[in-house]
Amino acid sequence: MSRVKPWLPDTCLTSRAAVGPIAHHVAAWTADWFRSDPWDVLGTWDESNASTAQKWTQLRECGAMTITGKSRAQISLALAILGSDLSARDADTSCTQTDLRLLRRIASRALDDLAARVKQAFPATTSADLATYDQAEQRVFSLLIGSLGSAMIAFECSEIDLTTICRETFPSTDPASTLVSCNSAIEDVALNVAARLGATSISMGELSGLGVGDILILDQSSNVPTSLTINNHVTPLLCTIGESNNSCVLEFQGEA
Repeated sequence: MSRVKPWLPDTCLTSRAAVGPIAHHVAAWTADWFRSDPWDVLGTWDESNASTAQKWTQLRECGAMTITGKSRAQISLALAILGSDLSARDADTSCTQTDLRLLRRIASRALDDLAARVKQAFPATTSADLATYDQAEQRVFSLLIGSLGSAMIAFECSEIDLTTICRETFPSTDPASTLVSCNSAIEDVALNVAARLGATSISMGELSGLGVGDILILDQSSNVPTSLTINNHVTPLLCTIGESNNSCVLEFQGEA
């Protein structure tokens, strides 16, 4: 059996709605770590894979995604967490080695926390799932994170995993449930059910001469099943006519 590639329109993969799930976790992370001016999601998923093109380095593996960063991204992250106006480049020259180690430790713990949140929310595609898909020429999408106009880290996600995440954002209707709903909708529809006793032909003179107690002989035998008529349509369903509790009844006999 040929393998298929998980698919959604690119308008879904790169839409603002597709950013919603990760933006929620980034906002919760910054609320816990930043004193002021928290980092945020900048834009939408970018197929051009900007972080790889700029040779960003991998910082963390986190489930379906990878966190990458610019040079000095960890120093910039620590300074932003502390609310410092100092740039990472200036920190390299004005801070002692002990200070820089402390800044890297702060950034490392913050990145560990961010990676743990994302890994828990978006686990990686399993090997069994990957076996179903054609992984040839898989695209990679990037989502930039940082302060306005200055992205410092990025989430990278394969097309397979991003499609899986986005499918949760854009759920489809289950066809089976739609069919069940249709069946439920017609369950209470009223139908006119009748049974044909038989037929005969008489002249106008015979009709005008009919009196109480006269008998008309029909073309249908009394002990032969007759067709059931539903809403004036003759069906292949057969029934016999009987009596129960002083009422005429129809006993179903199956299909013709």
